[in-house]
Amino acid sequence: MTNNVKQYKPGQSRLSARGLNQIVRSINDKDSPKTPKQDRERQSPTQLTRFKITQINNDYLTCQQLNADGNPSKVGTTNIAKPYLLTQKILLRNGIAYSAYSGQSRTATSGGDSENQTIVPSYVIGDEIKAFRAIGGTGVTDSSNKPVNWEDNNNDGRAWAEII
Repeated sequence: MTNNVKQYKPGQSRLSARGLNQIVRSINDKDSPKTPKQDRERQSPTQLTRFKITQINNDYLTCQQLNADGNPSKVGTTNIAKPYLLTQKILLRNGIAYSAYSGQSRTATSGGDSENQTIVPSYVIGDEIKAFRAIGGTGVTDSSNKPVNWEDNNNDGRAWAEII
């Protein structure tokens, strides 16, 4: 996009703050050019997409995208990362060690005390979630070591809880 800055001749009236700011923006845009991809990312807001869970894995879910009417789309399946704190990437946090991860459970150990934890509410095959495409990735890879670029928005407020 080209900024059309008004040209002035010597002796014309002073330039307004608006005019000066337009010049500054134009200079700044030229000093830090954006790639077409950056322009798209900057202009497009994050949109949530509806999915139905078809498989539960350790750090990600395999899901079927849903149409606006709630029926499965013909896109195929999409891998969606669980939120960061629900993945097995957390091994030590605030002095608590985490181990023995499975799809929805783990063991938390602090000092000599241990407890078994599970994700509440649990992920269930057939549940609907909303997810977004994470700009910059999620840090999660699938079983084929391919990056998982979608992330669960965690609208249901899932978190780890002690199994009693």
